[in-house]
Amino acid sequence: MTIFIKNKKQIVFFSLGLIVLLAAFLRFYNISKVPVSLYWDEAASTYNAYSIALTGKDEYGTPFPLLFRSFDDYKASGNIYLTAIAVSIFGLNEFSARFTSALAGTITVMLTFYLVKELLNLNNSDDFELFKKKIKINRDMVGILSSFMLAISPWHIQFSRAGFEANVAVVFNVAAVWLFLRYFRLKRIWNFFLSIFLFSINFYFYRSIWVFVPLLLLGMFIIFYKELTYRKQLFITIIGITIFLAVLAPFVPVMLSKQGMTRAAQVDVFNNSTQQQIQDANLRARGGIINKIIYNQRLVIPEAIFTNYISNFSPQFYFVSGDPNGRHSPRGMGLLYLWEIPFIFIGLFFILFKIKGKFKYLFFLWLLTSPIPAAVSTPNPHALRDLNILPLPQILTGIGLYLTYELITRAVFKKVFAITMVVIVIGFFINYLYLYYVLTAKTTAPDWADGYKQLTQYMIPKEYKYQKLIVSGHYWQPYIYFLFYKKYSPSLYQKYGNKTAFGKYVFGGTQWDKDQGRSELDNVNLQKFAGAKHILVALSPAEYASDKNQLHYLKTIYNHDGQVVFIVGDTQ
Repeated sequence: MTIFIKNKKQIVFFSLGLIVLLAAFLRFYNISKVPVSLYWDEAASTYNAYSIALTGKDEYGTPFPLLFRSFDDYKASGNIYLTAIAVSIFGLNEFSARFTSALAGTITVMLTFYLVKELLNLNNSDDFELFKKKIKINRDMVGILSSFMLAISPWHIQFSRAGFEANVAVVFNVAAVWLFLRYFRLKRIWNFFLSIFLFSINFYFYRSIWVFVPLLLLGMFIIFYKELTYRKQLFITIIGITIFLAVLAPFVPVMLSKQGMTRAAQVDVFNNSTQQQIQDANLRARGGIINKIIYNQRLVIPEAIFTNYISNFSPQFYFVSGDPNGRHSPRGMGLLYLWEIPFIFIGLFFILFKIKGKFKYLFFLWLLTSPIPAAVSTPNPHALRDLNILPLPQILTGIGLYLTYELITRAVFKKVFAITMVVIVIGFFINYLYLYYVLTAKTTAPDWADGYKQLTQYMIPKEYKYQKLIVSGHYWQPYIYFLFYKKYSPSLYQKYGNKTAFGKYVFGGTQWDKDQGRSELDNVNLQKFAGAKHILVALSPAEYASDKNQLHYLKTIYNHDGQVVFIVGDTQ
């Protein structure tokens, strides 16, 4: 080992290399099978990527759209175009569906090291006095610890192992801020222009960026106002702003269109639940002046936004229960490790009271603006919409670990602390792996639409025997899974298919999806519904119970948690 590692710099890069390899392993290992299924948006985005790669059009035949209509929720396009590259290389499968996110997550771990170094470079000195002891901050060590914490972060791993476009947006956030700070230190103009380009291109990836990045950039321009407007720098800043506007110009009209605002309208705080609160406030306000003041309808939405905002900093959310959505965090723990709590507070104390100037301002600007997209939407707290906060919690933990070690005066106690922390970290990490791969993989199976792949594997090989095949829409959007697993020709689907039928397949609807306009298949004449006599049918258990007299039982489809998802039968 000493032949290859001759100095401290090489040790740092060797350590970073090991951390990046660990991050890659944790994000790529068995991603085709864990999570146990592609959820609806993963399947839709990847099939649309497949369609783009083969035809240059989405599933509806629209050439190179900036928003993908998909389930009429108009998905951001950036991740789909990147996934088209993965599909072109690896084919249409689960691995290509998740490759981009896993790669982005791995790169984010590496960039966190460099981001931390640039943040610490904002200080004129690395020497601090903490609890009457002089401490010199080792930027490399804090960077290594922060990157390691992100590498093993349950929050980051959760979203890196599935096709979440928000996770890809995180790497653009980190890279853009890093390059922005690097420009001021090295005075390399291309760093600034590339930073601005990454900030702007990030709008194409995820909707929370539409709120977060403008706030972050505005704050950064205020913090670095003098540097950005000093003599010749003003001209460079103007060029940077021009680049930002030029990249956004094609997207802004689409973003602000009715289609672009569709998803926002579905989840914002002006939804039906908030409207009900306003109605309740109006009723209570009828009791007199005091009631009108207490139950003022104008306060309902600001109060909801404030409550949502605070909930995204909840210790329960961070360290105990995580996100209620089974796709957004492991079961049995929070988004962060319990043992991180004291070190996060030490890191916060250090930044609040010991660091002066731009590091502090930029850190808290990032920290305090990141939950705003989640705060103006529902439900809350929301680990996905708050993902922009990463890697700040891990940086706080890295700072806290480093300072705690440095505050210990005696060498023997330093060794005891280091060994104790290694044991604690390994213990919690092993527990997390168990919760993620064993407990969560099974108990959250319904959240991942588990059962569709098993159904397609059973039905597709048998389709040649039947005139038509009917699939229940009870679990929503079944058509996308049959397109995906059949690798159905996008050009044929664009010409002749839709989400209610293509080829031999006919799909039912779901009662709760008002926009689909298709009914559930209980108490339905299935042969009449299919327009054929010899049919293969997959129904939900409730639908099958009401229609079983029409069918000959063939197969029960279970998810990974042992729940019955579909029952398959045919007409004799």
